[in-house]
Amino acid sequence: DGTPVNTCSATKPKYCNSAGNLVNSCSTCGCPSGKVCQGDGSCVNAVAQFGAIWSNLRKNQGNLPPGCPASGYNWWYYDMQLKENGGIIGITATQRQKCFNSPYSGNNCGSQTSDITNWFGTNQIPAGGTINSITPNYFCLVIGDIGTLTETFWGVDGNNNNLQASYSFSVS
Repeated sequence: DGTPVNTCSATKPKYCNSAGNLVNSCSTCGCPSGKVCQGDGSCVNAVAQFGAIWSNLRKNQGNLPPGCPASGYNWWYYDMQLKENGGIIGITATQRQKCFNSPYSGNNCGSQTSDITNWFGTNQIPAGGTINSITPNYFCLVIGDIGTLTETFWGVDGNNNNLQASYSFSVS
């Protein structure tokens, strides 16, 4: 391709060795955007690392959430964060689902919803970046009930890999 000997080609990860042959050498020449280096010198599509975190759990603080009965229930507000931990390729978050497992009320899951932008202001998570909830999430529970809330998020990265992330926490 016209690459001088002992230099990287314009076509990553190709390297023109001392014999004048183009060989894969991503450790020397790097990889194209959205790809990662392999031990054999080649590059493969990166897979984003999707993470979900909850924080700032608050019980019976603030206004009663929409849909929670006015009496006989506790309610919790909490904040959410979605992140891409790999730093190579971004994620489009597409859906979420909230489930609650309780010895009293059993396992109850809401529908999968595509309201990511409503909660986070965007559904795009940049490579190595985060998006934070712009409104606290919430749930209600009959007083005296205990259990674990799990929220799962689905998305796709820039290389069209399907991804999933979730968090869980218990309340009483």
